This record gives sequence, C-alpha cells and structure tokens, in this order.
Amino acid sequence: MAALTPLAIGLAILTALLSAAVILLGLKLLGRRDRARLAEFEPPPADRVVFLFNGEALVDATPSARTLLGSSDRSCPDLDRFLHLASPRFLDLAARLADLGPAHRLDIACAEAGPCRGLIAERSGTLTRIEILQNDGEQTLRSFQDAATAREIETLRAIAEDAPQLIWRQDRTGSIRWANAAYLELADRIAEFAGAWPPPVLFDQLVMVAAGKTQVQRRVSLKTEPQGDPLWFDVVALDRGDETLFIAEDAGPLVKAETAQRNFVQTLSKTFANLPTGLAIFDKDRHLVLFNPALHDLTDLPVEFLSTRPSLRAFLDRLRDARMLPEPKNYGTWRETFTSMESAAVSGTYGEVWTLPNGQTYRVTGRPHPDGAVAFLIEDISAEISLTRRFRSQIDLGQAVIDALGDALCVFSVTGRLTLSNAAFTGLFGIDEEHLTETTVIDATRVMQDLALPTPAWGDLRDFIDLYADRSEWSAPIQLLDGRSMELTCTPLPGGDTLCSFSRRLSTVIEPPAADSQAAIRSDDPQMAVRANA
Repeated sequence: MAALTPLAIGLAILTALLSAAVILLGLKLLGRRDRARLAEFEPPPADRVVFLFNGEALVDATPSARTLLGSSDRSCPDLDRFLHLASPRFLDLAARLADLGPAHRLDIACAEAGPCRGLIAERSGTLTRIEILQNDGEQTLRSFQDAATAREIETLRAIAEDAPQLIWRQDRTGSIRWANAAYLELADRIAEFAGAWPPPVLFDQLVMVAAGKTQVQRRVSLKTEPQGDPLWFDVVALDRGDETLFIAEDAGPLVKAETAQRNFVQTLSKTFANLPTGLAIFDKDRHLVLFNPALHDLTDLPVEFLSTRPSLRAFLDRLRDARMLPEPKNYGTWRETFTSMESAAVSGTYGEVWTLPNGQTYRVTGRPHPDGAVAFLIEDISAEISLTRRFRSQIDLGQAVIDALGDALCVFSVTGRLTLSNAAFTGLFGIDEEHLTETTVIDATRVMQDLALPTPAWGDLRDFIDLYADRSEWSAPIQLLDGRSMELTCTPLPGGDTLCSFSRRLSTVIEPPAADSQAAIRSDDPQMAVRANA
C-alpha cells in the first residue's frame, strides 16, 4: 500500500472532524429524552444508507446517506430533501411517514426493480430512523442521483418551455441554437415561421454581451405590421461562454403606462402654464420642484432663481426682498410663523390674504400633496377686492340716502323677508337692524299691529307680498296708538320685492287760520304752511 501523503492525511483528519462536529451539533439540538431514545437505535455500518431525523432536521446519517442527500436542493428542510429524492422510488412515502406512530415500523418495497430493494422507517418520540435497503451500494447511490438529476432537468425544461417570457440562445455568429415555445409562437405569428430550423432572429438589433460583462439589459421594440403598433420587450442578455442567453419580458403595459403618465404630465404642464394662478410645489424636503409661468409673473422672482430648487424659507425670504410679502412689524416673529404656515399647508388649512405694500392683494392657499409635498397657490385678487370695496361703498351710500329721508321705508323680498329699512322705520317700529334679515312680513306686521289701531291693511300687505303677478301700487291709512296718522303705501319692485313707505298723513279737516295769527299754522306741517302762505 502506498504511503499517504501529508495532504491526504490532513484531508482525512479534517473530514473526520467535520463529521464529528455535525454529529455533536445534532446531538446538542436533542433534548435529554431524545438522547435517551437515540440510544435505542444501534449505530449502523458505514456502508449502509441510514438517516436519523428529529422532526424535519437531520441529526445524523451514514456517509453514504450524506452523499445521497448532498445531491438535492439545500434550500429546503432536510426531510423535504430526502422525500424529493426517495418519493419516485417509494409510493406515498410522505403520507405513510406522516402516519407512522411511535414504536411502529414501516416497510416499503421499491417501486422499480434494481439496486434498491426497499425502505425501513422506525419512529421513537420525535426521532425517525430511515434506512434504504440496497442490493448494490454504489449502484443504489448512482441510481438515486441520476433520478434526482433527471427530475431536476425535467423541471427546468418544463419551466423554460412553458414560461411566458421569450427565452432563446444565440451563438457568436447570431444563429439561434435553442428557443422556447413562447419565442417560436411569436416567430410564427410575425415571420410566418413554419417550423424550419433555425427560427428567424426577431430582435436583430440586439448585440452580444460585451467582453467583461455578464449581463446586459435593454428595452427594444418589435414591429409586427407596417402600420401596426410595435411590441415592447425588456430583454436581458446573459453571457454563457460561446453563447448568449436572452430572456425577453413583455413591457407593453409598462410602456403604455409610462406614455400615459408622460402625456398626462405634459397636459398638466400645459394647463399650469396657462393658469393665471401662480403654482409652487415643494417636495417633502421643502425644495421647489415645480412652478408655472404665472408664479414668475405674480412674484417677479427670476426664473433662474426658481430653477435652482430653492427651499421654502429661501423662497419666502426672496419674496420679502422683492416686497411681495405683507410687511410685518417684526420680521423675526414673521420667520417663526414659517413652521406654522408649513404645518397648516400640510393639513390643508392654510389660507391667507396678503395685502402688499404696492397696493396689490394676493390670496395664498396651501394644499397637501402626495409623499409629504405641499403646494401653494397664489392668486391676484386685487380687482376683486377693489370691486368689493366699491360695491360696499355704493351700498353704504345708498343706505345713507334712504336714512336721510323723512318717511319710514322698508323692503320685503319675494319670500317675505325684510331685507332693507332706514333709520326712520327703525325709530317708528323699533325693529332691530342686526336681525333685519331674520324678520319676516308676519313678524313685522305683528309689531306694527301692536303699535296701531286695528286695520285690515296688515292682512292686505301680507297678501300683496304673496302675489307674483298683477300687482299695482296701493295705499291705506294707519292710525298709531300715540295719535299720529300715517299713510301706508305699497309699491311693487322688480324681481317680486315690495317697497313699503310710511308717511305722515294730513288731517282731512283743516281750520282756516286767523288773519292776524300766523302762529296757528303748525310749523311741523310744511303743506299747511304752503296753503297758509297761498
């Protein structure tokens, strides 16, 4: 026998130490009771194929068993790896092992004649001992390994053939060496490929993987018809020595979504460009990421500055320098409001009217956007504010005019609400101006009835307001409880409103004044004074 070299001796010692370490690790995982049960199983000879499982974990095995298990997928649990190897030879092995009770033995004959005779399984507690009986040890291991390899090749072939992606191999000359069913189907649909070999190269614009690279990815289009829409694919090229493996995945839906998104963004950009409202969108870090031309027009900030993606604080500081912010009494306090302004914009509650030093008035609104962004809308409302002020001034002027009239005036709307009155009316009937619009014609006539002698005029007034057509002016005398005689005149107004005026009524019997006594003429009655002078 030839002498062992130091390298061989070292490898043998290392192998023995590793085997011992694995066994010790498996024993460490066992409990005291399981270690006692482990003693029930006699150590098998090294040339036999024996596995010892604790649940799904392999705790010990003979060298032949470890060699056999090493040819399976290591990503699965140990028991699943064993079942993957042994199930083709032993029918219903997984189910029969699951039904195996403690202190029971399972004998299964091999489904195929050959070097394998059968399988014996025993269980004690959580431990399961499985032995594969063999006629020829070396042939048994090779047969299991060949069967596992054949199954793996069959699985990979089925995956490649049935995959929805296009998969094919090309050599360095560009000829196709292999293609899956999806590629051949597309080749037949586009190039009327009738099964002749090799199939046509559909993606002729692709290049082989360059030297020094193991993978290249590109998005390419494929014309189906002269006038048809192109097909889009994401193609990955993998270097495989003398050949290149290509995998093409349909990117049509993704391309359509990206095109739709790009068109949508362009549409929004055009819309924002034509909006008279200034738009400024700040991202979650509060840097300006989007603005429209109106923002430049309203703020007079240079486009070069806006294009540098300034922060929100720098943006507001630049607005103050351009006198486009309300001038605060204390700018330090104003800077402290930036945080609250930002928080309000995030919650969608920020809205203020900025009165600028140049006389313009802006309405500024803050709105939240996805991913923590915020948008500020700046709108010039100077014309609106000016119109509102002018309208308010005209209203105040009109109210002052009717307050200067001596007759008591009020206006009822078409719905019977008291909408307008003058100071004389308020002094006559005591109806509060603050609750003017809450007063109906019924409420008003009740107050008037309490201050006057009974008269059908109040009912006529209510009926007149309820009319919508054929209305004409009418009058009725009113006698107040304090002795004053009034004339009620109801005049229809456009839109269904009604004007009611209460004027002082002259007495029907007037005594002629004495020739030498002008004092008899009532100084507070101008009509009598006119008659007397006449």
